[in-house]
Amino acid sequence: MENINSKFIKAVETLEKLGKISSRKDIADKLNYKPSTLTDILKGRSAINTASLQNFCKMYNINLYWLFYGEGEMFNDDTPEKNSKEIDTKIQIDTPQQRLRGIGI
Repeated sequence: MENINSKFIKAVETLEKLGKISSRKDIADKLNYKPSTLTDILKGRSAINTASLQNFCKMYNINLYWLFYGEGEMFNDDTPEKNSKEIDTKIQIDTPQQRLRGIGI
């Protein structure tokens, strides 16, 4: 099972391939990271924090549920209301222990 950091890296690489980001420095700036900090995260030397992950998902239309649980598509569809309802329902069903195990902690 992929962990959150590896899915974050996969999302960044996909955004680059799709031309949706101009540079990794642009991502670092938007997440309030130094470029070297983002490089450490992308090389697996550091972990990205939850608040930054949430901001990243909002900025680039990444499915937060995919990022945390590995289910669904990487990108949200064009209906944010549908995605937020789906995430809320699934989170209510899981216990905190199940969620932590699901993200590799």
